[in-house]
Amino acid sequence: IEMVGNYGIKFAWSDGHDTGIYRLRDYPGSRFEDLIRWTLWSRGKAIVSHGTAAGVHEIGDLMPGRIHLTVPPDFRKTVPPGVVLHKRWLGVREIEEGPGFRLTTPLTTIVDLFLDQTELNYLVTMIRDALDRGMIRQPNLEAAFAGLKKERQKEAQQLLALVKENPVAL
Repeated sequence: IEMVGNYGIKFAWSDGHDTGIYRLRDYPGSRFEDLIRWTLWSRGKAIVSHGTAAGVHEIGDLMPGRIHLTVPPDFRKTVPPGVVLHKRWLGVREIEEGPGFRLTTPLTTIVDLFLDQTELNYLVTMIRDALDRGMIRQPNLEAAFAGLKKERQKEAQQLLALVKENPVAL
């Protein structure tokens, strides 16, 4: 028997097979139990990302139908239904700690969604929310977009212009 954070226990038998992860009844639950479960499933390699991370950060109004996780390129587990795996290395500055799991920072989340061709109106709302709540800074956003491949620069500039044209009323 092995403790899994404050949320559960894992049983493993001497022959090597697992019986699963179980939440402890007397411990408080979490509204993010599903994300904690996927982190445990990945043995801590999965980072909550893309639209799922936007939901955790409460920026924008994107409602993904599946859980989005970013894993290292050498991750080899079979993708279960309801999960989308994005394979790439993330730097330490692109990740933050959540309640029982790690997730991409708001800035990385926005850039990932931009690169995945998310509709600009969703991105404008996310960026405005993150700027207004002090989660990102305009110069950092501009620098992140300036570092993208040349073929995406024009669209990135259009997005930044839309953000400046549509400030949120206080």
